[in-house]
Amino acid sequence: MFYGIQEGSSLNLFVEDESDRASSGGTCAVKSIANYGPIRNTVPLPIALRPLTRAKSIGFSHVLYLDSVNRQFAEETSCCNIFIVKDSILSTPATNGAILPGVTRKSIIDIASDRGYKG
Repeated sequence: MFYGIQEGSSLNLFVEDESDRASSGGTCAVKSIANYGPIRNTVPLPIALRPLTRAKSIGFSHVLYLDSVNRQFAEETSCCNIFIVKDSILSTPATNGAILPGVTRKSIIDIASDRGYKG
Protein backbone atom coordinates (compact mmCIF):
# COMPACT_ATOMS: atom_id res chain seq x y z
CA MET A 1 0.00 0.00 0.00
CA PHE A 2 1.32 3.44 -0.88
CA TYR A 3 -0.11 6.75 0.32
CA GLY A 4 -3.49 5.16 0.97
CA ILE A 5 -3.64 3.49 -2.43
CA GLN A 6 -4.80 -0.12 -2.21
CA GLU A 7 -2.43 -2.83 -3.37
CA GLY A 8 -3.02 -3.69 -7.01
CA SER A 9 -4.51 -0.31 -7.86
CA SER A 10 -2.75 2.40 -9.78
CA LEU A 11 -2.31 6.14 -9.63
CA ASN A 12 -4.76 8.09 -11.76
CA LEU A 13 -2.59 11.02 -12.85
CA PHE A 14 -3.61 14.46 -14.09
CA VAL A 15 -0.91 15.92 -16.34
CA GLU A 16 -0.19 19.44 -15.07
CA ASP A 17 1.03 21.69 -17.87
CA GLU A 18 0.41 25.11 -16.33
CA SER A 19 2.58 25.02 -13.19
CA ASP A 20 5.48 23.02 -11.83
CA ARG A 21 6.29 21.50 -8.46
CA ALA A 22 9.88 22.68 -8.43
CA SER A 23 12.33 24.46 -10.68
CA SER A 24 16.10 24.37 -10.83
CA GLY A 25 17.49 26.69 -8.21
CA GLY A 26 14.39 26.41 -6.01
CA THR A 27 13.81 24.28 -2.91
CA CYS A 28 13.90 21.01 -4.85
CA ALA A 29 17.46 20.19 -3.76
CA VAL A 30 16.25 19.64 -0.16
CA LYS A 31 13.38 17.72 1.42
CA SER A 32 10.87 20.41 2.33
CA ILE A 33 7.23 20.42 3.35
CA ALA A 34 6.80 23.15 0.76
CA ASN A 35 7.54 20.52 -1.91
CA TYR A 36 5.17 17.76 -0.80
CA GLY A 37 3.26 18.40 2.39
CA PRO A 38 -0.34 19.50 2.42
CA ILE A 39 -1.06 22.64 4.38
CA ARG A 40 -4.55 22.73 5.88
CA ASN A 41 -6.79 25.54 7.07
CA THR A 42 -5.05 28.11 4.93
CA VAL A 43 -7.04 30.67 2.97
CA PRO A 44 -6.40 31.23 0.15
CA LEU A 45 -5.13 27.80 -0.86
CA PRO A 46 -1.31 27.71 -1.07
CA ILE A 47 -0.08 27.89 -4.67
CA ALA A 48 1.75 24.57 -4.27
CA LEU A 49 -1.51 22.74 -3.55
CA ARG A 50 -3.68 24.24 -6.29
CA PRO A 51 -2.79 21.67 -9.02
CA LEU A 52 -3.45 18.71 -6.68
CA THR A 53 -6.70 20.20 -5.42
CA ARG A 54 -7.84 20.83 -9.02
CA ALA A 55 -6.85 17.30 -10.07
CA LYS A 56 -8.73 15.69 -7.17
CA SER A 57 -11.82 17.81 -7.88
CA ILE A 58 -12.09 16.26 -11.34
CA GLY A 59 -11.46 12.67 -10.25
CA PHE A 60 -7.69 12.21 -10.41
CA SER A 61 -5.65 10.82 -7.50
CA HIS A 62 -2.44 12.80 -8.08
CA VAL A 63 -0.64 15.17 -10.42
CA LEU A 64 2.07 14.32 -12.94
CA TYR A 65 4.29 17.38 -13.19
CA LEU A 66 6.15 18.15 -16.38
CA ASP A 67 9.59 19.73 -16.50
CA SER A 68 9.59 23.43 -15.67
CA VAL A 69 11.64 24.47 -18.72
CA ASN A 70 9.85 22.90 -21.69
CA ARG A 71 6.72 21.48 -20.05
CA GLN A 72 6.93 18.35 -22.17
CA PHE A 73 8.90 15.76 -20.16
CA ALA A 74 7.50 13.85 -17.18
CA GLU A 75 9.35 14.96 -14.05
CA GLU A 76 7.58 13.57 -10.98
CA THR A 77 4.20 13.19 -9.35
CA SER A 78 2.64 15.03 -6.46
CA CYS A 79 3.40 12.07 -4.18
CA CYS A 80 6.55 10.40 -5.49
CA ASN A 81 9.27 10.10 -8.11
CA ILE A 82 8.21 8.54 -11.39
CA PHE A 83 9.76 5.42 -12.88
CA ILE A 84 8.78 3.89 -16.21
CA VAL A 85 9.77 0.37 -17.25
CA LYS A 86 9.64 -0.71 -20.88
CA ASP A 87 11.48 -3.68 -22.40
CA SER A 88 13.63 -4.13 -19.25
CA ILE A 89 14.73 -0.50 -19.35
CA LEU A 90 14.07 1.62 -16.26
CA SER A 91 13.65 5.31 -17.02
CA THR A 92 13.40 8.15 -14.51
CA PRO A 93 14.19 11.85 -14.82
CA ALA A 94 17.75 12.90 -14.05
CA THR A 95 18.53 14.80 -10.86
CA ASN A 96 19.20 18.02 -12.74
CA GLY A 97 18.34 20.46 -10.00
CA ALA A 98 14.57 19.95 -9.98
CA ILE A 99 14.53 16.36 -8.66
CA LEU A 100 15.62 15.47 -5.14
CA PRO A 101 18.39 12.82 -5.28
CA GLY A 102 16.86 10.91 -2.38
CA VAL A 103 17.67 7.54 -0.83
CA THR A 104 14.40 5.96 -2.03
CA ARG A 105 15.06 6.97 -5.63
CA LYS A 106 18.63 5.65 -5.44
CA SER A 107 17.47 2.40 -3.81
CA ILE A 108 14.95 1.72 -6.57
CA ILE A 109 17.58 2.36 -9.23
CA ASP A 110 20.10 0.09 -7.44
CA ILE A 111 17.61 -2.75 -6.92
CA ALA A 112 16.42 -2.53 -10.53
CA SER A 113 20.04 -2.66 -11.73
CA ASP A 114 20.73 -5.70 -9.50
CA ARG A 115 17.70 -7.41 -11.10
CA GLY A 116 18.98 -6.81 -14.62
CA TYR A 117 17.11 -3.68 -15.61
CA LYS A 118 19.07 -1.21 -17.70
CA GLY A 119 18.91 2.49 -17.00
